Amino acid sequence: MITEADARVLEPGTTIVLVAGGHITPLAQDTLNARRIAVTSEGALEDASGLAPRADIRTVAIAGDHTSLALKRAIIAHLRGQPPSPPVPRTRVINFSGRWAIVTGAWKTSADEVDPDMPRWGELPHASGFERGRYLVSITCTECHGLDLQGRAVYGSPPLDVVNAYSAEQFRHLLRTGEPISKRDLGIMSSVAREAFKVFTDEEIGDIHAYLREYRRWPPTRPLDGASK
Repeated sequence: MITEADARVLEPGTTIVLVAGGHITPLAQDTLNARRIAVTSEGALEDASGLAPRADIRTVAIAGDHTSLALKRAIIAHLRGQPPSPPVPRTRVINFSGRWAIVTGAWKTSADEVDPDMPRWGELPHASGFERGRYLVSITCTECHGLDLQGRAVYGSPPLDVVNAYSAEQFRHLLRTGEPISKRDLGIMSSVAREAFKVFTDEEIGDIHAYLREYRRWPPTRPLDGASK
């Protein structure tokens, strides 16, 4: 039997094994809970093979309060002492529709779409939010939405005129979470926003929003026109 006096001398954050037929008094249970001491029954840990992590695990999050700092240090030291795992094999698979788009010319490489007569976006002014937004759009949005930002059928991407429907806060939410006003899943856009666009600062998102709301006021003589604004 574990009494309240027994519970008070146990190390906080530890785990104890209660033998078969053992008993914990109510006051002792309260003390164990307060000291974050886990209790397991005898024999419960005899077959713990199902608790082992997968062999290819690569990231570990160790949670706990101040009483488990020693345990976390020991786990981290053990994991860092393990030999490095082989790299994860990565392959790129282009399905039939992708191959057909390449053959027909609908899907071009980024190099094929470079216009040597256009000014280098990185060399254009970056003084205003419009100008900074123009540069950011040129390196992040054009691959899926086209150099004229009017969408690309091969990706199913829409014209970026849709940004006019977004307030600054709604657009910031879209780029941070991938969630549009309609709350629907945007496929590639949603995943790219969550995985990549989330690194944009609020100022950069504001600049992108400013550019996309203003660029269509200019005659479409060149993609991303407005260099003289």
